[in-house]
Amino acid sequence: MQLIQQIEQQQEQQRLVGAIALHIRQSLQLQDILNTSVQELRQLLKADRALVYQLKPQMRGSVVAESVLPEWIEVSELEIEDTCLQQSQREEYSHGKIWIATNIYEAGLSECHLQLLEQFQVKASLVVPILLKNKETPTLELWGLFIVHQCSAPRQWQTLEVELLKQLTVQLAIAIQQAELYHNLQSLNAQLEAKVQERTAALEESDRRFRAIFNNTFQFTGLLTPDGILLEANQTALSFGGLKLEDVVNRPFWETHWWTISPQTQEQLKQAIARAAQGEFIRYEVDVIGANNQIATIDFSLRPLQNESGQVVLLIPEGRDITQRKQTEETLRKSQALLEESQRVARLGNWEYELASGKITWSQGLFHLFNRQPSLLEPTYEENLQLYHPEDGQKLHQSVERAIATGESYKEILRVPQPDGSHCYFEAIGHAEFNADGQVIRLYGTAQDVTEKQAAQRDRQTAEETLRQSEKRWQLAIAGTNEAIWDWDICTNRTFRSARWFAILGYEPHEISDGDEEWETRIHPDDYTRVMAAQEAYLSRQAPDYNVEYRLRRKDGSYRWVRSRAKAVWDEQGNAVRLVGSLGDVSDVYQELRLRKLAEEKLRHSEARFQAFMDNSPVLAWITDTDGQIVYLNQTYLRTFKLQPQQVVGQSIFDLYPTEIAQQHLDRIRATTQTNQVLEVIETAPRPDGTTGEFLVYKFPILGLSAQKLVGRVAIDITERKILERELAHQQQLLDAFISSAPVGLTVLDGKLHFTLVNQALAQMNGIQVAAHIGKTVWEIIPDLARKLEPIFQHVLTMGEPILDVEIDGETPKHPGVKRTWLVSCFPILSQAEQPISVGFVIVEISDRKRAQRMLELQAVITRNIAEGICLIRVTDAIIVYANPKFEQMFGYDSGELVGQHVSIVNYGDENNTPEDVNQAIRAAVFQHGEATYEIHNVKKDGTPFWCSATSSVFEHPEYGSVIVAVHQDITEHKQAEEKIKASLKEKEVLLKEIHHRVKNNLGIVSSLLQMQCRRTQDPQVAAILRDSQNRIASIALVHEKLYRSEDLADIDFAQYIPDLTTHLFDSYNVSSSQIKLKVYIDDASLDIETAIPCGLIINELVSNALKYAFVGNCEGEIEVKFYQASEGNLILIIRDNGIGLPENFDTKKNKTLGITLVQGLVKQLRGKLEIQCQQGTQFKISFTNSRT
Repeated sequence: MQLIQQIEQQQEQQRLVGAIALHIRQSLQLQDILNTSVQELRQLLKADRALVYQLKPQMRGSVVAESVLPEWIEVSELEIEDTCLQQSQREEYSHGKIWIATNIYEAGLSECHLQLLEQFQVKASLVVPILLKNKETPTLELWGLFIVHQCSAPRQWQTLEVELLKQLTVQLAIAIQQAELYHNLQSLNAQLEAKVQERTAALEESDRRFRAIFNNTFQFTGLLTPDGILLEANQTALSFGGLKLEDVVNRPFWETHWWTISPQTQEQLKQAIARAAQGEFIRYEVDVIGANNQIATIDFSLRPLQNESGQVVLLIPEGRDITQRKQTEETLRKSQALLEESQRVARLGNWEYELASGKITWSQGLFHLFNRQPSLLEPTYEENLQLYHPEDGQKLHQSVERAIATGESYKEILRVPQPDGSHCYFEAIGHAEFNADGQVIRLYGTAQDVTEKQAAQRDRQTAEETLRQSEKRWQLAIAGTNEAIWDWDICTNRTFRSARWFAILGYEPHEISDGDEEWETRIHPDDYTRVMAAQEAYLSRQAPDYNVEYRLRRKDGSYRWVRSRAKAVWDEQGNAVRLVGSLGDVSDVYQELRLRKLAEEKLRHSEARFQAFMDNSPVLAWITDTDGQIVYLNQTYLRTFKLQPQQVVGQSIFDLYPTEIAQQHLDRIRATTQTNQVLEVIETAPRPDGTTGEFLVYKFPILGLSAQKLVGRVAIDITERKILERELAHQQQLLDAFISSAPVGLTVLDGKLHFTLVNQALAQMNGIQVAAHIGKTVWEIIPDLARKLEPIFQHVLTMGEPILDVEIDGETPKHPGVKRTWLVSCFPILSQAEQPISVGFVIVEISDRKRAQRMLELQAVITRNIAEGICLIRVTDAIIVYANPKFEQMFGYDSGELVGQHVSIVNYGDENNTPEDVNQAIRAAVFQHGEATYEIHNVKKDGTPFWCSATSSVFEHPEYGSVIVAVHQDITEHKQAEEKIKASLKEKEVLLKEIHHRVKNNLGIVSSLLQMQCRRTQDPQVAAILRDSQNRIASIALVHEKLYRSEDLADIDFAQYIPDLTTHLFDSYNVSSSQIKLKVYIDDASLDIETAIPCGLIINELVSNALKYAFVGNCEGEIEVKFYQASEGNLILIIRDNGIGLPENFDTKKNKTLGITLVQGLVKQLRGKLEIQCQQGTQFKISFTNSRT
């Protein structure tokens, strides 16, 4: 009974071991295998706990799998530091030690080990090591321990239990190594996928960068065929024209929207393309049509791109919108012309005085002022002083000397003598310019003809003086005359009049009533309408005051001039109820007033002329007080800022400008009044269109016109010029930034090929700092590439033509010894004389691109190969989930009819294999190798069998999960043709063998005839000739014999041919091998008949000659034949003997024996080389190329 239990237990153990082994083969998941093993083992042994403990360095480890009964502590996933497991114990486990503890307290364990086991409630323990084979050495390494615990009580472990555990550890070791291998494969696959994705992303990123640069460059560019067909256009050009790529691509360039502005423009472009197609670089400015039919001017060029033979293969059109630049240039031109005209009108000119050179520069206006022809050039400093009155010239010289010494500006009124003896007055203003050290290096300023202004100022001063005197007399008259007072009650029409009123008219008060009509009837008829209109205008609030002069009739009938002034009293409704005023007799002063009016009229005329000048001047002019209150604005200013005088006169500059700008203006106004000097600054101000304008401003104090200090300002709008300057600066910054940050290498070389400009990308390519390049030649920096680049650079410098997109390869200092591929473009940089003075050089590494191109080509091949019948089969149930139209057509099914069908529907079955067997065989091959290529017998829907070439692989589909991708190509016709070819070849092989056999037999007959003739002749010399001919024919016949006996009718095994031939020669000349030894050294080689026959004849001739002539008097000797391959395709044939050698005077050129002549002819036929050596016998060495390679 106990024996039966043991047998059953053994069977159960074997079942467990077999189940775990099967699980290992079916699963690659190590954790599943470990979990199953500990669970099955614990249940089989009826133990309390079974676990797998994985060891780690430094006495540490962790439980990676555990099966334990619920009543005992779980130790899974615990990190255990077993300091009791000493290095000696690890060594013992490594050598396969099994530790068995029936009772841990009787096992002689250390205290720390007991405490560790007690922590997990262990009473008995069985430990078997898990050993793995080392990958590099044949030794075993300790991976971990398989442990079984009994926690309830001590336990006597059975031998069968120990053996079971040992068998399980062996299976687990296999599973661990298998899992590690699988993990490593997954890691390697993941790394490979990551690298592929990284390289793909890099290629895509490189393409995106190229596209980004191509599409976002500020220039219009594209590609043309030499015939003018547009192949490509960048986004800048398309956006400029409001076009899409499909609107213009593959069309004649001159028919695209841009060039349809006129037939003349299109014809000009056609001619330019024709010239460029001949290799000429074309550039010109032209008007084209942009978006919304806007006409724009572009700087257009056509650059020919040539191949290595110099043929133009592409044209690169480039364009840049210069409309704004043209407009700006036109604006500047107009501004300059306007400035010159303004200077001419204002009789103003400007000058510069360079102190270092003493050169004086005049504007055109200054030549006009001094009536000096521009052809005479500017005067010297001394000549300039002589243009003024001697006293004023000296004063100017002193001001200049003071400005040079102190840097102070000056302003002088100078007299300029005229041919008629009169003088013109010029206002001379000068300023100093300083260098970085604060030294004056230049003076500049203006000169203006202020003759009229001076005259007007004198007239105005005279008029003002007259006015002051008149005003004084008027005040005295007022004080002496005591003006009359009157008060008119409008409601009652009654008027109160003072005694002085009656006295002025010569009446007594009682002689005139208080009625208003008494006044009206005495007004002079010529003045009546005017006086009454002035009164009505004031009372109706149309005039601000009532002040009128007119004539009144006196009692004696005469008229007196009077001035009547009044103010109204208004009621709550705004109606006038009273008018109170004064009446003064102004007859005595009227004459003086008339004279004053005349002076004022003259002054107004002068001011009107000045105002007309200012209003028509192109400069902006205004006057403010020291607090920034606006006193005057000319019309140019008002027009520029679209203002009315009443809107701004009397307003503060803080009402016109933002606070910050207004404060700057105010500070400069006050600085001008404090220094009494002209201030030249650039100021900003908001313009009506919302932009901020920039103005060149001259601020100057206005002295002597009033007690209040005033400041004048004239300004020129330089906004467009500043915008152009900033745009040019910005473009330079963009260019610098583009060069420094461009992902391609950029450099400029001078005429001697020294680096003058290098960007960071090129420095990184070379592995040398940017500064280390400057001044060095290309030979000093990149010597390996320089030998290929220098001819290109010299061509560009000599011819002035660009060379674009040249591929070179070589090494750089950064990666010595590594050949890399580069794409290079060079272009000339021209001087003002249009001569090349330096070379621009653009280089980009395309090593990865070349590899990517090869990969793309490979993918294209794959795509072409799979562009046949394709279907997807779901792995789980072998159902077809997709079939492309070609696959359906190939198998005779309608669209979608195969989807949902089992794949075996298309497999052909016979008596040996069912369709499902075929399916399972394909699946097994695919799952085993990941991909399988095979020929398969398929069946169409109508039952017709046919052959296909197929490739299948596993793919993870996002919708269907794991699928098998099967690509089928119908090869039925190929199979049929193949069978026909095989049959035809078989027939031809039989026929060819028969031909070689018959040729050999015919040659044998000829040889027999020669032998018969040889036996009959009595002449030894003739017999020798016949024997030689017989041997030659035999060598040829042997070739044909080898061919028809060979499996390969095209080639002869020369390793068998040579021994047969030499043996025949020895027999032919009755030479014993004991007398002359034959040594043959032959490599395996196959020759075709065209090579074999000449080689056989050469061997025949040279061995025959050695047998006949090398060994005189039947002396012993040795003949050596070597045939070997020296290198790929190069064969060496050596025939050597140690006989008497050739005669001393032997000359192959002069010796015309049949044998030597035949050998030379045969070597020439082989296109080989013959070498003869005569030391210690004779050696013939023939080198030739195998025609089969």
